[in-house]
Amino acid sequence: MTTELGYNNGVIADVEVITDVDDLVEQYIKDMWSHKSGNPYSSSDYKGLTFSCGCGEEHILRDTDYNLIALPVKFIFECRNGFMTAIRVKGILFQRSIEMWSCKSDIFFQAQEKMKEILDMINE
Repeated sequence: MTTELGYNNGVIADVEVITDVDDLVEQYIKDMWSHKSGNPYSSSDYKGLTFSCGCGEEHILRDTDYNLIALPVKFIFECRNGFMTAIRVKGILFQRSIEMWSCKSDIFFQAQEKMKEILDMINE
């Protein structure tokens, strides 16, 4: 897998930054991501829960846009700095976020286009 390290205030962050479109497509397929409209009950409204982003900043889950979800409780957030970060929320009474991977938005959109091409080939 082709990755870089994320940074947080000059310190290496705990998030893997994917830099290769094919590696991202593999992650996309493995976790079976779908649009959030598929589950209208999904919510990232976890009070005070933050995540380390590939851009190097900490973001608050409920203040960051997301469009994709996966089971059990996973989100792909899009930060204002042009990064997409996949997060898993774990815990019932006390939640914590687990950063799965991050990538630059342009790599993410390239991977989505490649996924569309793959699906088109399958459906032909």
